Amino acid sequence: MVLFQLCKKYLFVCTFTLSTILISQPSPEFDPFDWVTYRKTGGIQSITEGFTYIYFGTEEGGILRYHTFQNQFDDPITEAQGLSSNRIMAVHFDSETGTLWAATKNGLNYSFTREGNWTTISYGNLDLPRKATIYRIGSSNAYIWIDAGSSFLKLDRIAGISLGVFTIPDEEEIRWSSRSIYGGIHIPEEIANFTVTEGWLLNGNYFIDPYGQNMKITSFYQTKYSDIWLGTESGYLFLGDSQMETFYPFSFGLANSDVTAFTKGNEFWISGRSGFNSDGITSFQWEEILFQHYYPDATINMSNQSIYCSLETDRELWFGGNHGLLLYNKKDGFWRLYDETRGLPGGTIISMAQDTSHVWIGTSQGISRIHKNSKRSRPTGIETYFDESFIFDLEVIDNQVWIGTNSQLFIFDIDSQVLYDFRELGDVSLISDQHDLYRNFWEIHEHDKTVYAANDLGLISFDIVTGKWSTIFETAHFGNQKINSLAFSDEYCFLGTNFGLYRIDLKQFFRKDYTYSFIGQVNELFISDDILWIGTNKGLTKYLWTRDF
Repeated sequence: MVLFQLCKKYLFVCTFTLSTILISQPSPEFDPFDWVTYRKTGGIQSITEGFTYIYFGTEEGGILRYHTFQNQFDDPITEAQGLSSNRIMAVHFDSETGTLWAATKNGLNYSFTREGNWTTISYGNLDLPRKATIYRIGSSNAYIWIDAGSSFLKLDRIAGISLGVFTIPDEEEIRWSSRSIYGGIHIPEEIANFTVTEGWLLNGNYFIDPYGQNMKITSFYQTKYSDIWLGTESGYLFLGDSQMETFYPFSFGLANSDVTAFTKGNEFWISGRSGFNSDGITSFQWEEILFQHYYPDATINMSNQSIYCSLETDRELWFGGNHGLLLYNKKDGFWRLYDETRGLPGGTIISMAQDTSHVWIGTSQGISRIHKNSKRSRPTGIETYFDESFIFDLEVIDNQVWIGTNSQLFIFDIDSQVLYDFRELGDVSLISDQHDLYRNFWEIHEHDKTVYAANDLGLISFDIVTGKWSTIFETAHFGNQKINSLAFSDEYCFLGTNFGLYRIDLKQFFRKDYTYSFIGQVNELFISDDILWIGTNKGLTKYLWTRDF
């Protein structure tokens, strides 16, 4: 009889699990941090302490992790690790089982490894409304507790099974993680007079940044070592040292999750589309995972605009957007905006490329050449030919400017000052059946003495050594998707489209699709050794692509 009851209970648990719990992860072939997404964090909603990390639940950026022994942030946990959403309402570490729990807008998540293998329970299977608001999560010696405001939910700590709803918990010793209080958190008197470094001030339940802007404190947590963490509505975090009576500010993540462009190197300058808020530009030292933000409303001469392209010269950073050209002097730390008065064509700046002394500017209405030092237009004579042309991409290759437009692909020889239609360059016999049909040259990329050009019919290539054009593939194989970016290794080509990421084997022409929901629309790609960096409308994603073999 006892054996029957045990089997019956086990069957119930299995049935509940299979019917109501979903394993949420990109693919079982990947390790948890083969994919990492960095996003704008939004407000800090919740804080909890684990064995090794302090975990922060954020409004937009998933779960942040601060390593308590190394005193630095590690890669965050987001949908790339299997969370059901990047919007975290509450987070809690259960020290009895070592399980990390997180309440998102889509369900209750938990992981025994605290990294991947996340399990999601829908709120409908927890006796909670579909759009329930979970304020905090806690645990006793035997159970997990959910604070839903007007009710408390008791859960089995292993399987997450609902064990009842209470108006008041039937246990007293519950260890709660911190919750978000946007109405204002009462700061204990003993820390109210702490000093704050880097020009910040603490005033009641607000921090005041060096530019005089108020940031409301939304979450408070004190660790077992008496360290104090304060989270704010803007995503800034402050670590309080009780012995030094000092708070130290930290920032993590991007100023803008809709990434359209980033410079390439050991430090990325990441920019994107701007919405109703003053979205800024992020400096990201990716090897150390350090972020610095530049916001228009706090930075002199920095305009609030959507940025669609960027490049880095020896002395400056250039950002092209819908209001003109934004420049940042790296030595002086000074921003400046240039517009049509400097000879720029009208419209939104879509692409840029540089030669030794000039930067070529492509917009939705034409093309121009700007001298790097004087910032003045230096016409070449071809500008009128491109009046009202949409310049999708520009690349400087072997002292030639390759110009991808909505009508055709052109090559301008800088030395001879001659403009060519691509059909006049080299041997086009292998693409002669279609080259008159090519339009909308979206992306141009040079790799290993071969120039690749993506257009609305497919991807074509030009061998610089032999002078022959070839067809790599037709876009019909990708549902006629727009190719926004290309990246190459010796054997593989990565394609970024409006609907995801694809990898092409250039020798055998096998295709692999990475159409995971956390990727979204791909705008920019860059390969640095074994890392593929992916700029998308859902953030900046790091992919350890060489492990996928």
